[in-house]
Amino acid sequence: MKVLLVSRYCAYDNAGYAGSRIHNYYLKRLYKDFDLKLLTIADPADAPRLDFERYKIDADVVFVDERPQRALFFLFYNWRNIPNYFGKTLGLVNGYIHKVILKKLKILCKSGYSPDCVLLEWTQVALMASRIKKNFPDAALIVYEHDVCFLGFKRKLANASGIRKIAEYLRFCSVKNAETASLHAADHIVTLNEKDADLIARCGISSSNITVISPFFTDYGDVIYNPESNGILFFGAMDRPENYESAVWFIENVFIPHLQNKHVFYIVGNKPHHVLDKYKSERIAVTGFVPDIRQYLGKSFCMAAPLTMGAGIKVKVIEAMSAGLPVLANDIAIEGIPAVNNVHYLHCRNPGDYAAAVGRIDKDRAGLREISANAKKLVADVFNLDKSYSTYKQAIYKTCSARLVNRPRL
Repeated sequence: MKVLLVSRYCAYDNAGYAGSRIHNYYLKRLYKDFDLKLLTIADPADAPRLDFERYKIDADVVFVDERPQRALFFLFYNWRNIPNYFGKTLGLVNGYIHKVILKKLKILCKSGYSPDCVLLEWTQVALMASRIKKNFPDAALIVYEHDVCFLGFKRKLANASGIRKIAEYLRFCSVKNAETASLHAADHIVTLNEKDADLIARCGISSSNITVISPFFTDYGDVIYNPESNGILFFGAMDRPENYESAVWFIENVFIPHLQNKHVFYIVGNKPHHVLDKYKSERIAVTGFVPDIRQYLGKSFCMAAPLTMGAGIKVKVIEAMSAGLPVLANDIAIEGIPAVNNVHYLHCRNPGDYAAAVGRIDKDRAGLREISANAKKLVADVFNLDKSYSTYKQAIYKTCSARLVNRPRL
């Protein structure tokens, strides 16, 4: 079966971002079971890391340099869409990338290439669903939503005020309408958690046309939990606003006012944003990239996840739970994970909740062992990657078969 996978971001082993690692895991399994062709956008800086030739994956890689100094080029290219928030790409991806992808697909189409299935990975590519369908009208079209994009914009709207709230409302409406239209253009949708599946179903998509798979994560089940340590952990790609802004929020509202006399806050992750520099101290460690976070999982008695923005399931939370590390999480952090408060994690909404949760832990370290064991068991029971890939593969086969049966006969 011929499968064409179109991706906004490239994938390679040991990628730094959770979304890229998820993409890489499923890509490296799909190519073994399907006649796979990949069309992907990539940052030139990633060129040395790409491993498609080693895996013998048929990949057409388009390198696009999106560094800030290239902004004038893209501004000129998108002049009819300035500020490009309400154009075809909605500011989620520059129009140049969309044009390059469509040009490549047109060349494929003219060459006689005819896939049985086209997989569109990430919302930025899914926005082109209707136009891609024109190139390959006989192919089954599957949209792979890593998260529901408009949910993130809904949260930005909730946090906005004044005139900015009007702009965020218009943006939210534009993104929701465009994303929903792209989902309706697809024959099937794949997402990473049941909550996103329910949200998509409420947009008028039949639940029978939605498949839920597990995100790829590193299983730290071999870590021995140490409830007597004094570390509090936060980890992730620390150049991303949803991570460094959340870490700053925790430092300013929880750690410095309530916890710094007894505990150490470990901020672990690649490319830490410069805003974190001023907080470095004996009690606040900003590590930068570490090849293996197990040492910090072993030094910590809990993980703080006070995420202030974002949408979709949070791989960092699953990974911490796989190590048996009790997680102090708000609604955004625990989203999509079927965990129960005080059983698998500790739910927190405000600075007082986080401080109280740590205080409770300090008084009953032994009681953490039960939450630790429950968290580990939840991850082992719910996030089975082999079973998940089998579900994904069957969804592709079934969607293609249904498309073939319903194809108009000439």
